[in-house]
Amino acid sequence: MIRLAIGELYSKVYIIPIENISNNNLWIPHILSLVPPFDVVYANNKLVELLFKFHNFRVENILWQKIDGIKISSRMIRRLIVEEKIGNYTCQSKSRNM
Repeated sequence: MIRLAIGELYSKVYIIPIENISNNNLWIPHILSLVPPFDVVYANNKLVELLFKFHNFRVENILWQKIDGIKISSRMIRRLIVEEKIGNYTCQSKSRNM
């Protein structure tokens, strides 16, 4: 699903699944132990922003786009993933290798 959503950019990005941990004090070190070095964090979540800024990272907000007058948000994207739809694409199967 992510590959369909980002199209040609897929070859230029790392997609790293990260298990959540419930301890905010350990969350950023946990992230840093799993990903390559980075300079900027893109997030609209205030807690994520606070935690990364505490660790001296630059945090940029994501500007949401509108498609056909509808504001695209992370909530909408998650709903589309659950429904196996994103944009004009519909997944053929949950087990489909993307």
